[in-house]
Amino acid sequence: YSHYGAVTFTQGAKNQGIEIGPEPRADYQPMVREIVKFFQTKTPPVPNSETLEIYAFMDAAQRSKESGGQPTGLR
Repeated sequence: YSHYGAVTFTQGAKNQGIEIGPEPRADYQPMVREIVKFFQTKTPPVPNSETLEIYAFMDAAQRSKESGGQPTGLR
């Protein structure tokens, strides 16, 4: 919980970022639609490779936290 939300930057672009405000959004309808579509079609809404990248990032974040915030590579 912070006062700034999040900021993302485009690789290779100068001063091009997207700021996401801290106000929480409670609209789960788009996500629920994708979940229903997944159960109907058995086709995931996100490619497996992207899912694995997300898990690798979360794993690295956890390992970094456990090592006192040291930089940690993805595996």
